Amino acid sequence: MTTISKKNRPTYFLALLSTYIVLQFLWWGYMLIIENPKKATMVIGEGSVFLLILIYGIWRYQLSMNRELSLHQRQSNFLLSVTHELKTPISSVQLILQTIIKHQLEGEQIRAFLEKALDENKKSESLIQNMLHAASIENQRIELFRDVIDSLEFSQSLEKQLHETYHNTPFVMSCPSIFSFEADRFMLERVVIQLVDNSVKYNATNVHISFKEGGSEFSITVADNGSGINEADRPFIFDKFYRSGDENKREKPGTGLGLYIASQFIELHQGKIGFSENAPHGSIFTITLPK
Repeated sequence: MTTISKKNRPTYFLALLSTYIVLQFLWWGYMLIIENPKKATMVIGEGSVFLLILIYGIWRYQLSMNRELSLHQRQSNFLLSVTHELKTPISSVQLILQTIIKHQLEGEQIRAFLEKALDENKKSESLIQNMLHAASIENQRIELFRDVIDSLEFSQSLEKQLHETYHNTPFVMSCPSIFSFEADRFMLERVVIQLVDNSVKYNATNVHISFKEGGSEFSITVADNGSGINEADRPFIFDKFYRSGDENKREKPGTGLGLYIASQFIELHQGKIGFSENAPHGSIFTITLPK
C-alpha cells in the first residue's frame, strides 16, 4: 500500500481540492446552459475567463507553497548543519585542553596543541559571524562604510591573509593595473575569502584571483579547478540556507549562508556577482562593482 509522506500531503490535498473545484465549476456551467440555452455564449465566455483566473490562482498558490516547503526544508538543514558545525570544534578544543592538563607535554607539543585549538576556535567564530551577518541583513541593520581603496594594496593584503589561512593551497593573485575604488573593505574581503574558502573546500588545487578595471566599473574574479557546481544547483547557490543533497549524509562542512551573505554584501554595493563553469572542471565567480 502506497503512503503519502508528510512533505507531499499539502500538494496532494491542493491537487484534489483544485480538481473538485474545477469539476464543480464545469458541472454548474453545463447545468446553466441546459436550463437556458440562449445564454450559452455568455456562460461559456464568462466561465472561460473565470476558469482561467481560477487555474492561474491555483498555480500561483502552488508555487508559493512549494517555496515555503523548500525554505522550511533548508531551515531544517541549517539547524542540523549548525549543530554539527558548532559541536565539532567545541569537542576538539575540549579534547585538546584535557590532553594538555592530563599529560606532561613539552613546550613545542603544547604550542602545536594550542595552535590546533586556535584553528578550531576560528571555525566557531566564523560560523557565528556568518549567523550574525545573516541576521543583520535580514533585519536591514547592516550599513556600508566606504573607504577609498588602492587595488594593488588591497590585493596584496588579501593575498597575505589567504596565505596565512590556507597554507597548502597555491594562489595566483593578479592586478595588472593600479586603480582606486570606493567600497566597504571588510565586506569585500569577506566576499573574496568566502569564495576562496568554497574553492578549497571543494578540492581546488589552484585558485586564481584577478582584478580588472573597466571604465566606471571594476571586477574581481575567483577561478579554481575544483569540483565545480552541479548544473541543477546553480540557480539556487545564492539562496539563503541552500545546500544540495541530504544534510544527514553531507561530507562537506557549511551552513548554506556563505554565498548568500556574499551576494547580499555585493548587492549593498550596487554590484553583481555571477557564476560560470571553468572548463573542463571548476568554478568561476565574477564580482562586478562600480568604482
